[in-house]
Amino acid sequence: MQGKWKSIDDANNVLWFQDTWRKESTGSNKPWSKDAFILADACNSKVQNTSGSYLVCPNIDLCWYIISINATTLQLSYIGRGNTLMYKRIR
Repeated sequence: MQGKWKSIDDANNVLWFQDTWRKESTGSNKPWSKDAFILADACNSKVQNTSGSYLVCPNIDLCWYIISINATTLQLSYIGRGNTLMYKRIR
């Protein structure tokens, strides 16, 4: 998951997973947001599980289910809305 991912649906949206940080940019002139993340077995978990299927940002109460991930694509489902987000690795 580490590295940069660009949204397939929104050319301005980029995710960057660096160590334990999830950074997000929604445009070239906007600052990156930065939040700690863990992989977990459930959205309400505060315990890291590297084989977990949920991407959790506990400090801001956000959660995504990892539908699939491979070397080139990342597919997430945002919990709360249920919409599917598709990303392509850029680095």
